[in-house]
Amino acid sequence: MAQHAETKSKRPQAAKDAELARHYRQIGSAAILGALAVKMKQAADDTAEVPARGRKAA
Repeated sequence: MAQHAETKSKRPQAAKDAELARHYRQIGSAAILGALAVKMKQAADDTAEVPARGRKAA
């Protein structure tokens, strides 16, 4: 019976830990997606600048 009480007290902590892990995964995913968006924007800006310079030189 003591084990049952101990297990019962651990379950809420395990649930909290699982929820915290989900939050950290979401934060990590958001950071990765944000970095990817910045990289894609920079690549798009770089390709957009090249033809503009070419037209000015011509």
